Amino acid sequence: MDKKLKKFVVDRTKKCDNCRYCVQTDKKGTRPLVYITVDYEQEKYNLCPYFPGGSYSWTNINNELVDQIISFLTFMDKFINKEK
Repeated sequence: MDKKLKKFVVDRTKKCDNCRYCVQTDKKGTRPLVYITVDYEQEKYNLCPYFPGGSYSWTNINNELVDQIISFLTFMDKFINKEK
């Protein structure tokens, strides 16, 4: 990811707030939270893989946001298995 796309993902993806939804069925209380730790600009962020897209919705859109979304989708397309 380029720097602008990394910023977009870190800004838009839900940070772990220790809600413990990801370990709610852990009867013994030993399962670790499933957040994904990423380093961005000398800071660590714990991103939630269970609710990552909650902040990827908009009530209005502009050209800058369109460019960011296109960049994000283009990046994700690299991981799609196109053989079927």
